Amino acid sequence: MQISDPVLYGEPRMIKRGSDEIMQGVYINGIQVVCRGKVSNRLGREKLGTVLFHCRKSNKLPMEQ
Repeated sequence: MQISDPVLYGEPRMIKRGSDEIMQGVYINGIQVVCRGKVSNRLGREKLGTVLFHCRKSNKLPMEQ
């Protein structure tokens, strides 16, 4: 599922629902922002990286085109 995340100023974010498991750690640009379910106070306050977008024009790799 994809949502517009207000923390990311409305940028799309992929989420997964229906699982009791929690990620042990999340890193952005080498900086740990989630550790054992606890979110760092740096997340949403500092620019840690950029949002990645996929190419919507084609599913082919550049070398296949």
